[in-house]
Amino acid sequence: TGTGSVGGLIGDNRTSVNNSYSTGDVKGSIEVGGLLGSNSDPVSQSYSTGSVTGDSKVGGLIGQNIYAAIENCYTTSNVTRTSGATAGTFGGFIGSNGNDRLSMTTPGGDISYSYSTGDVVYDGTTDPTDKGFVGASISTPTYTANFFDSDASKQSMAAGATGKTTSELQKVE
Repeated sequence: TGTGSVGGLIGDNRTSVNNSYSTGDVKGSIEVGGLLGSNSDPVSQSYSTGSVTGDSKVGGLIGQNIYAAIENCYTTSNVTRTSGATAGTFGGFIGSNGNDRLSMTTPGGDISYSYSTGDVVYDGTTDPTDKGFVGASISTPTYTANFFDSDASKQSMAAGATGKTTSELQKVE
């Protein structure tokens, strides 16, 4: 529990994270994530499972990802955004991908082979249906083979990922 840059493993990450996980519940105001609150370095083969609650830049795995590559990661975390003027910066996997304080044309923030399966809720006036994976994509990243559970998340769309039903995600091909 904290105010800003709150994560289940690391609050403000500035180094590579590999083969790591967090199972605890995380609560904060801004940049709140199940594994990392704010992230600016590559993350791979990592996951989170606890619930995540915050006001802005709230994500199941990472609250704010600042142009860092994410690969082979997942989250089963339930995400709840508790307040804010708009329902923009929260998502099942990452709340905000990019940095709204820098140029919007900066490349990076690529996400590949990752998924999210948690519930995504906004305790505000409107429940959006497009926050299944990345809540707000500020940069121009490349998204490759990412998925979110449209049944569990109650979201029908998302930036950076394809929605699949729970049974589709459990199907072996």
